[in-house]
Amino acid sequence: MRLSISHDTTYHYEDQVRTSIQYLRMTPHDSERQQVLSWQLTLPRPVRAQLDPYGNILHVLTMDEPHESIVIGARGQVEIDEAREAEHESQSALPFLRFTRLTEADEALREFAKLQSRSRPDRSGLIDLMHAFLACARSLGIPARYVSGYLFTDSEDHLASHAWAEAWLDDAWYSFDVTNCLAKPERHLKLAVGLDYLDACPVRGMRRGGGIEQMHAQVEVVPLVRVQQQ
Repeated sequence: MRLSISHDTTYHYEDQVRTSIQYLRMTPHDSERQQVLSWQLTLPRPVRAQLDPYGNILHVLTMDEPHESIVIGARGQVEIDEAREAEHESQSALPFLRFTRLTEADEALREFAKLQSRSRPDRSGLIDLMHAFLACARSLGIPARYVSGYLFTDSEDHLASHAWAEAWLDDAWYSFDVTNCLAKPERHLKLAVGLDYLDACPVRGMRRGGGIEQMHAQVEVVPLVRVQQQ
């Protein structure tokens, strides 16, 4: 399936921001399951792409002059292989055994993970929180990582911007969409991976000044055929 994606985010500030830095992981990369046909970021100024420690494409947007708003846009076309259930990578999965402040498992969660690991697979959708899933998997010795990206569905009220988890099983990464109780990526398009949300979220920033912030995001994911017919 070929998907067309548009993602526009605008930040408005109550007062002038003196300086700001935005870490952008809004560019997908090719993998066994997806091929990027075209992709473009629209930013207030040119920014060079780089790779972060997890292999994500990272852009660091620095605004040194006073500003009251920032507009970030991403759009492109990506082909995904809906039939592929797992992905193989050359990088080691061992770093994704490490707990973080957001995925530390307490004793109750570790016991819950042990219970679920012995239950039937069709009951594994009880946890609907991403970090809880990661904590449980890692407490069982299974490398697991947070994934940010997009999801195409036929439902108009579903948010196209999405997140799910991947677990390292049988020498491959398998996707687990705990929100939708899916153990297969299907119509998922991957942007970035990390130990938790802070490593993989599309936009993460810091600023000096500005007061209250208002953020507006608009995301659209549609089949490429539908776009061509319009």
